[in-house]
Amino acid sequence: MRVLVVGAGIGGLAVANGLIGAGHRVAIFEHADALRTTGAGITVWSNGTAALRELGIAGVEDSGRVLHSLRSLTRSGRTLWEADLGAVTGEVTAVNQAVVDDPA
Repeated sequence: MRVLVVGAGIGGLAVANGLIGAGHRVAIFEHADALRTTGAGITVWSNGTAALRELGIAGVEDSGRVLHSLRSLTRSGRTLWEADLGAVTGEVTAVNQAVVDDPA
């Protein structure tokens, strides 16, 4: 089957990869002139890691670090909320261009 994927972001590329792996012919259309990195990262929950493995993309855990907690801060550094990830089934992995150590 011929499939058109609109958008070469992480979602579009993941869908295209899965479709190609299933034997489909895929064309990807992207509005931007070139693919780029923005310095942003993604958080991959345990179900996302399982889905990536199904797509044949292994080693996500090797590309980042396992998170044990999440914290949201204001610009001035005041904590808005914090979550302990110990109760989450499976590991939560942060994949960034640069992983910054917790200053605490």
